[in-house]
Amino acid sequence: MKIWERHLFSRLFKTLAFILAALFCVYVLIDLSIHSVRFLASKAGILEIFFYYIHSFSRHLDLFLSLAYLLTILRVLTDLSQHSELIALQMAGLSKRTLSTPLFLTALSLTLLSYANAQWLAPEALESIDTFRVEHAKRNKTALREHVNALTLDDGSEIVYQTFDSQTKTVFDLYWMRNKNKLWHMKTLEIGQHPLIGTHIDCFQRNESGQLELIESHPELPIADLPLSEASALQKFISFENRPLATLFVQSFQKRSADKSAIRAHLHYKLSLALLPLLIALSLPPFLLGFSRTLPVFMIASASLFLLIAFLTLLDGMLILAENKVLPPAFSIWILWIVCFIPALRRWIDKKSVRVI
Repeated sequence: MKIWERHLFSRLFKTLAFILAALFCVYVLIDLSIHSVRFLASKAGILEIFFYYIHSFSRHLDLFLSLAYLLTILRVLTDLSQHSELIALQMAGLSKRTLSTPLFLTALSLTLLSYANAQWLAPEALESIDTFRVEHAKRNKTALREHVNALTLDDGSEIVYQTFDSQTKTVFDLYWMRNKNKLWHMKTLEIGQHPLIGTHIDCFQRNESGQLELIESHPELPIADLPLSEASALQKFISFENRPLATLFVQSFQKRSADKSAIRAHLHYKLSLALLPLLIALSLPPFLLGFSRTLPVFMIASASLFLLIAFLTLLDGMLILAENKVLPPAFSIWILWIVCFIPALRRWIDKKSVRVI
């Protein structure tokens, strides 16, 4: 590695580490100002609070890495320009693409770190955050309501039930949404035998006017075509954002899944979000590598932050469209990246993009 490369890598990683630490401290201070009373009231330990914020930082690592990398490029390149180091390097025969190699390698390392975080760290961090919030939630005088359980079955139908007793292998207060026109309600369902036995069963069907009407009732009835087992009843639902990349990838190819669109939407979202440092390394340097006595640093920084926030907002909006099957997941997520990458590539290829001002 050459001297200028070592110098640039050193500047990049030192500045990046400092900005990440500063962002973490600011995030902790803001969050503590909101939740410190709750933490003190619940008597949470200092170590518990520390790990809670470490996990919270892991949850938002993609955002923090992108913001920190953007500020790092602005700081390092403007500092090199003000001290005429960029002029000296380019007069020595180094092109803008050669000078940007450390920037792309740093962005690539951040992208790989984001993928590793999404696969191994973030899912466990999200689970720990949810557990911590439940344990240290505000104690209300009113009793907490029991949450219902929802499950998508292999045939694409869905069930919603209140509780499941693993000893008697009985599901209580179950609704089986077989399709959009037919609904079954059972007071209890015994799943420890085949066929399954339901009690106090009511069957509703949608009529011509679009209303559900009761068509049959049974005090007890065997249900042979309901694909529900004890393992699936005990299975805890994990939200899509809490699932690792490998799990989302495998589940996206399952033939029978009512949540396939949502699974693929979150898979493409996570895969694309980690590429933000590469997009920043492709878009920002052409504006900072030019020769200028009056480089508009403030305007470049303001525009970069605004565009980053706008891009993330639009990406979240496209995720919602993909989840609700308005647009295909791959098209919904990647069309925004294509729109942003093409102008960045054209400016990068253009030899006049770095010019004397």
